[in-house]
Parts: sequence; C-alpha cells; structure tokens
Amino acid sequence: MLYIERLDLWQFRNFAQLHWEGLNQINLIVGQNGQGKSNLLEAIYYLSHGRSNRSSRDTELIRHARGGLLDATVDDPFLGQGSRVALHLQGGLDLEARFQPDKVTSPTGFTSQKWKTQFLIDSQRCKSRSEIIGRLPSVSFYLSDLDIVRGMPQSRRRWLDLATVQRVPLHLEHLQIWKKTISEKSALLKQMDFPTPQTEQVELLDVLNHQLAAVAWRILTGRLETLRLLQTHLPLLYQGLSQGHDGTPTLTYALHNWTDGLSFLSSLNEAEWVQACILHLREIMPQELRRQTVAWGVHRDDIGIHFVENAQKVDVTTYASQGQQRSVVIALKLAELAMLEASLGKSPIILLDDIMAELDADRQAQLLHIFPQTSQVFLTTPYVDTQHQFHSLLYEKKSSLSSWQVESGGVRLL
Repeated sequence: MLYIERLDLWQFRNFAQLHWEGLNQINLIVGQNGQGKSNLLEAIYYLSHGRSNRSSRDTELIRHARGGLLDATVDDPFLGQGSRVALHLQGGLDLEARFQPDKVTSPTGFTSQKWKTQFLIDSQRCKSRSEIIGRLPSVSFYLSDLDIVRGMPQSRRRWLDLATVQRVPLHLEHLQIWKKTISEKSALLKQMDFPTPQTEQVELLDVLNHQLAAVAWRILTGRLETLRLLQTHLPLLYQGLSQGHDGTPTLTYALHNWTDGLSFLSSLNEAEWVQACILHLREIMPQELRRQTVAWGVHRDDIGIHFVENAQKVDVTTYASQGQQRSVVIALKLAELAMLEASLGKSPIILLDDIMAELDADRQAQLLHIFPQTSQVFLTTPYVDTQHQFHSLLYEKKSSLSSWQVESGGVRLL
C-alpha cells in the first residue's frame, strides 16, 4: 500500500515552512478558502506527476514569488535558496523537488536570475522530470475535471495522456518528442513558399514527417490501450453512481483529419502504419503549404464520450444533464483508479479537492463506498461539520480517518 507518512514544505505557495506528519489512511483537510488546503494537495500532486495541476510555471509555486527568502521559523540549510517540497513514504522512499535560483550571465556580461527545478529520489538527483513519474501514482478529483466532459478536446487529451503516463511513464517522452517536432514543422511551414517551395525545405519537411509518423504510432497505441483498459471498468462504476438510471457510458477515439488512420492501427503492424501515415502526410502537404499550418496530428485528436442505450448513442458532452456529467467524470476517475491499481499492483493515492460540494448525499456515500480500502485519501472541504458525516459514512468500511485544520499557513489535528 502506498502511504505518505510525512510532507515537508519550504516557501511553497502560502506555506513558509511546514512539517506535516501523523497522516492517516483518510485525511480530511478543513479550512476556509485561501488558507492553503488546495496547496497541500498540489504539493502531493507535483511529486506524483512532476508538474503542477494549477500552474504551467514552477516559479508560481514559490511563496509569493519572493524567491523563498526569510519567513522560515527554524534553521534550515536551504533558507534563502528557493523552495522545496518533500515527502516520505512508508517503506523508506523519499521524493523531493527543489526550486532554486540560477544566475545566468549573457555574452554581454548582463546577469539575470532564473529558476531551475531539481527532482530527487532518496536524495539522488534525477536527470529529468520523467524519472519521478510512477514513484507516487495518484488519481485526483478536482472541480476543473468537469472540463473532461464540458471542455474542449484539449482537456480530454490531457486527462488521457496523464492517465497513460502513469501507466507507461515512457509516454511522456513520446509526447515531448511530438511537441518539439511539431513545433519545428510549424515553423518550417511558415517559411516555405507556396506553390513552389525550395527543394531543401521539402526534404526537411519530409524528414520531420517521418519523425512525426514514428512517434505518432507510439502515442496512439498508448492512448488506445489506456482507453481500452478504462472501458473495462467504466460501465459498472457508472452504474454504481447512477443506480442504473442511464445508459452505458462508452469511450471512443477520434483521429483528426485522417479517417482511415484508426482502422489501419488494427490491421497494420508498426512499420506498415508508419508508412501509411507518411503517405497521408504527403497527400495533405499541398494543403499545409497553402495554409502554412499543420493539418494533421495527434495534438488535435479527441475522445468521444457517449451513453449507449437501445443501440442509440447520446453525446455526453452535449446532451447529458449536469448531474449526469458530474457522475460520468467521477466514474472516469474511478475507472482510472481501478486501471492503475490493476496495472501497477498497488493502489494510487487519492486526492479530492472540494469535489464533495458538487455531489448530493447519496453520491457522496456511493463515492466513499467505492474507494478501495488500500488507498490513502486526502480530501478538502471548507466545512468543519463534514468530518462527522464522513465518519459515519466510513464506519462500515472500518476506514481510519483524521481531520486537519488548515489556517494561516499551518496545519493542526482536530
């Protein structure tokens, strides 16, 4: 069982310094808005995924953007040297991230200060962020996760890729290669003359297309396998939340601007599919040259979410009620939890940030009942009286619960 025994923060968000230990299997975090409840979950999420769920820039995690200066209450060798977040797992594993100042001097002699992030596993420096992924698998439930259903395709791709990365960490490297190569192709297309581009430019475009086709195979096979695994758990989990009142939720993958691409995936081997993809890219090259923009890529794909009932498909993103959409998102997250537990052989950490406020009493009880007893859970709420409600809901499961008060950058046991 994955079990966090201690969480330490230095100059992280609104915490000057925090040493949080004595954590239980289920940890109810109570506090008014703006006191730091979500920051605690973000710290755990960061060491799980190697990135924040709320910010694309690590510098925003540093306390009040002050560079981690002053305010610590006890002596620390890193005081004034940036911010840190660290946790200790039962069994001895230590994970840590440091956000440290890094002075850079330009050729002209101008010195500027940037920030660098360093990850450590058992005090040993990691070469890249990807090394920390998989050490602390987690499944999070945030109000923003409703964008999986209500938002644009980008939100659904992001969710699917995060789930895939936790199952197969190498998927992150494939995504990074794709992002870099597609950026190079986009820049090249803007430089090419239509309708008569230079021969060297066409040759370079062909090289980039070969690279994209090769990594697209790896990304698509990873995503599709994750969808298949999720689908095996989704119907039963959703039925438990909806009590069988709706149809069966199903997941499909929509490949952008290439109708035959998915059928080729099931009928061709890797080398054959890559060649078919290269041919497709050559076919749409005039379109890309004319528009000076990328016309195909896995960065534009979408995931379809439908109810199927009596052979009829209903698009959940468009026609489902708000209550149905909430239940679908929770079922998707629970399916992710079940998939990772089966794939990894251990129960991920569960993070719930105010998600209970969106659910009625029946769905709250169903959600807590479905959670595996082998998972450690962290959930936030602004309501102190919620702890009595959760205690009664968890009594039958014999789960151990502790309540914590967060206030003014501090945490205490209630």
